[in-house]
Amino acid sequence: MMSSAKLRDYAVIGLFVIAAFVVLQIAQNVFAPLLTAVVIGVFLGPAADKAESWGIPKFATALLVILFFLSIVVGLGLLLAGPISQLIDEAPRIIRRVARFFDGLRSSLDTLEGIQERISEAMPGDSTGLVVESEDTQIADAISFAPTFLANSVVFLGCLFFFVMGRTEIYTAISRLADSAEKQNRLYGVLRSTERMMSRYFLAITLINALLGLAVFTMTFAYGVASPALWGLLAFGLNYILFLGPICMVIMLAIAGISAFNGIYALAPAVTFIGLNLIEGQFLTPSFVGKTLTLTPLLVFVSLVFGLWLWGPIGGFLAIPILLIIIAFLKQDNAPTNDVQTRQTTELSV
Repeated sequence: MMSSAKLRDYAVIGLFVIAAFVVLQIAQNVFAPLLTAVVIGVFLGPAADKAESWGIPKFATALLVILFFLSIVVGLGLLLAGPISQLIDEAPRIIRRVARFFDGLRSSLDTLEGIQERISEAMPGDSTGLVVESEDTQIADAISFAPTFLANSVVFLGCLFFFVMGRTEIYTAISRLADSAEKQNRLYGVLRSTERMMSRYFLAITLINALLGLAVFTMTFAYGVASPALWGLLAFGLNYILFLGPICMVIMLAIAGISAFNGIYALAPAVTFIGLNLIEGQFLTPSFVGKTLTLTPLLVFVSLVFGLWLWGPIGGFLAIPILLIIIAFLKQDNAPTNDVQTRQTTELSV
């Protein structure tokens, strides 16, 4: 029988956890970019160490990381501006085409009669009577969102800069929470080992996603789907989000196929992507990553749901990296002492 003191302690811990999650959700505009920067900083840690070993100062290394991210953002913006603008212009035609596709299914399959009713409710009148947001409304929404986006970007870049520049000091400060020199050295070594493990994992996953993006680009180009470069980049980015990312790709490719082709051929891009994703998940990822950080599907799903509930799309993106970092840390912490004994005792004592 559990004592009342233990029950009281567990209750206090539970209330603290609930309060912490409430604070994280309310202040997501602060904590989401901060945590994103820390996660990316952990992935880039070994690269920063390599740059420092070449004699590049920490300040310059952190500045190079910021410039690297800014160049990626600007490059993607220039690359995607044209396809996205074209997609926005063609949105009404695509929606009408998809509506006619489902209308044709309803005429041949009586069991799908409810689809026409939902389309009719969402699109009053005939299928051409589409209501589209005015340009003024879109501009007003963009202007209202701009300050929040700018503030989050400043928080993210600032935190990333200072984390990359002061990682060693941060790890040292965390290690000194231990109550003995031996435990301090071990904790420091675990933090460093976790960082290296996650960096290797992130590099492998990035390479796999790049191969998948290239395959999707080739597939959409061969099928004649508009903007194949956009589809390749979407496949590359969304594949970082396990389960949810590939599902979104299948849905979007199905819509793109329906809007561009007739008959069963309309589903060919989506079906082909499912095949590519199965090859990636069953052969490429196990070969590159191995079983070092194998995750239980239920654990991944729960983490995704929780991340989406907490912070929306950003939470969904962060859920799996944070889960992997925790698992990598626990694996290193449970390893034999000799395997994780730190080689940075001198750094820790500074």
